[in-house]
Amino acid sequence: MTTEHNTQVSIECGSERTPEEAAEIRAGLQRYTADCVRLSERHDELLAQYGDQWVAMHDGALFAATELQVLLGELRALGVNPGHAAVEFLHRVPPLHFHLR
Repeated sequence: MTTEHNTQVSIECGSERTPEEAAEIRAGLQRYTADCVRLSERHDELLAQYGDQWVAMHDGALFAATELQVLLGELRALGVNPGHAAVEFLHRVPPLHFHLR
């Protein structure tokens, strides 16, 4: 199942941005959003292959590691800012949620 997402990003900052800077920020946010959507759409497939591991997606490329610091190190080694990648831990057993009444 593929879902289309139309995301409009407005940029409001304390300092003035040039149109080029605003376009670069907007493009980065759109890439991040697309990576988040890809992770979400592939969740079941990725869980089967990378359960109980950390995964990251950046510009459509997938990375996985058992430890978060290892994954972040891999991204940095490739010149990827980890803050610009969609990162998620894939739990084989969903965490318990308690609701107190």
